[in-house]
Amino acid sequence: MGLKDEHLRTDLPLSLPLSARSRPALPPANQSTTCSPRLPIDLSAMKNVDYPKSTALVTGATSGIGLSIAIELLSRGIGRLVVVGKQQQKLDRTEKELREKCGDGQEVRCILVDLTERDAGAAIEKQIQEWGWTIDILVNNAGVTRDNLAMRMKDEEWDTVIRVNLEAAF
Repeated sequence: MGLKDEHLRTDLPLSLPLSARSRPALPPANQSTTCSPRLPIDLSAMKNVDYPKSTALVTGATSGIGLSIAIELLSRGIGRLVVVGKQQQKLDRTEKELREKCGDGQEVRCILVDLTERDAGAAIEKQIQEWGWTIDILVNNAGVTRDNLAMRMKDEEWDTVIRVNLEAAF
């Protein structure tokens, strides 16, 4: 269901280290940053990435942590950014916001897809292939919650949580 290996680079780290020892301290609330000041992400593992020549795909980037990651990638000079979301209105707003932050040579594109659908990965892959791009950085950020105990969840709520949080990454 996910992107095929030939469309992903294999020379980059598979995950970013975020251990309690390596986690950076949160900056003071009054300190401005290009990313959310409350987002303790250590991107040092990606110091060798050639950002201007790279393409990043971020799921769940229409708000919250995903949007902060997308903004951070643009601030680091990512050449091409793909944002995936399931609501057209949010995607349009996000695309506009991100394009305002783009520098010379940077490009932002959006893909409307519902990650609860089994063919979502194939749809994303097809669109990226049509653009002639390959993904260098993949951020599987999309996630949903249904605030309920597992034993009280309706089958459809459980299925949605599992499809987005687990299956969509594969």
